[in-house]
Amino acid sequence: MIFKQKMKINKFKKLKKFNMESTTMKKSVKTLIMKLIVLTIDIFTRDWLKKKHYYFRKNVNYFKYLFILKIFLAQFQYYFKSHYSP
Repeated sequence: MIFKQKMKINKFKKLKKFNMESTTMKKSVKTLIMKLIVLTIDIFTRDWLKKKHYYFRKNVNYFKYLFILKIFLAQFQYYFKSHYSP
């Protein structure tokens, strides 16, 4: 009798765990997509900066540009999280 009750409890725990995992999976997929988008933007801009590097070699604007870019990426991440997360 006790064994059967334990089995039922274990089944319920497994079901609950599975449901929790599926909801976190949806969230993690959204965050993964967001991270991928941000990473692609970051990679493209870095490549562009490497190509244009000789313009910025002795210029402070290069660092200003990178700083502004990082702020933009952070704002984009915040916007994406606040609008597209459940």
